[in-house]
Amino acid sequence: MSDPDQLQVDPDDTDGVFGTVLEDFQENVEDNIPMYNREIDLQRYDGLSFESILEIFFDNIEVRSQAKPHFVRHFQNYFSSREITPRNAKRCVEDLRDRVLHDAKERKDALMDAVHVMSSTYDDQERARGQSRSTSEFKSPGFLL
Repeated sequence: MSDPDQLQVDPDDTDGVFGTVLEDFQENVEDNIPMYNREIDLQRYDGLSFESILEIFFDNIEVRSQAKPHFVRHFQNYFSSREITPRNAKRCVEDLRDRVLHDAKERKDALMDAVHVMSSTYDDQERARGQSRSTSEFKSPGFLL
């Protein structure tokens, strides 16, 4: 993009990387919660434990290895004040889903508040020369965080 004034920064926009990641997460969780819930119900007869809840969760919900400790911590915090029951196991995952979606949107809003698009010296030099770059080159507008 040769002119930073043409850069479209829309804080309400859910396209791009943020939208893709958020949509993938929602689909992953929403598509797999029914199987998680079914397995929780079946495990009830064999005795539900904290470890079995985590195992069922990670067997049914795709989670990046870097995020696993955060998810485990959520389960630990959730069950620190609640009894281990099938109902609470299901609510824990719903709470986790809602929390991740809420936190992602808040972080995106905070990032959008911190980003300021500015004209860079490269843009000024290019305008002065009256040249335009070829579309095969990448030109980054100046960003300040």
